[in-house]
Parts: sequence; C-alpha cells; structure tokens
Amino acid sequence: SAKSELRVSSYLARKVIEDLAQIAKLDEFANMSIPEQTKKDSRARAAEGRQNVDLTLNYMMDTLKQIGLDYPAATTGAQGEILKREFEARKVPGYAPLIDLSVRYAQNVRSGKPIVKNELTAELRKLQEQERKK
Repeated sequence: SAKSELRVSSYLARKVIEDLAQIAKLDEFANMSIPEQTKKDSRARAAEGRQNVDLTLNYMMDTLKQIGLDYPAATTGAQGEILKREFEARKVPGYAPLIDLSVRYAQNVRSGKPIVKNELTAELRKLQEQERKK
C-alpha cells in the first residue's frame, strides 16, 4: 500500500540523515591533530559512508518513483497524513517532515518531474540542520 511505501521512504530518509551526520563527524575527526593512520582510517570510513548514502538515496528515489507511479496524488497525500498520525500516536518524533518530503517527491514524480539526487540530498541536509537546532 501507499502507506507502507511512504513508511519505507521515511525510514530511508532518516537513515540518510543519520549517515550524513556520521560522515560529517568522520570528516571533522580526520582534520584534527591526530596520528596520520587514524586520519586515514577516518577518511576511509567517511568514503565508505558516502557510498552507502548514495545507495540508500538510490533506493529511496526508486521507492518514491514507485509511489508516484502507482498511486494518485490524493491517495498519497491521505496515506501520508494517516502515517503521520500513526507515528504521533506511537510517540515517534521527527518523521512528519520526512513523510511530507516523501509525499511531495512522489507527487512530483506523478506529475512528471524527475527526482534530482542532489536536490533531494540538499533537502535532507536542511532537515538534518533543523533537527540539530531543536
């Protein structure tokens, strides 16, 4: 169902946000005054993290495309609202903006707008910054 796929997309978005934060910490760590081998290890872990983020973004984009092509915009929007209420009822914070983002991108796909990975990543980074400020 649309709700299940939106849930998957939201979980993937959360994973990307968490991984981006971890990569930022690794990059920061690699620029500290620490032994060269430790810097090298940190850079390698950050590079591996970037590859994982890229794969997760691809999976998320495929999921959003599938939602957009399989379900009408009204269904996607309604199922997104139901999913947000379910997360609220279970007291799982922070998913409403991710669900809204997923619904918006899926509806854009339905209207023929392609998903641009850099734009999606920028929006996820923006959500990451908003979460950090809370």
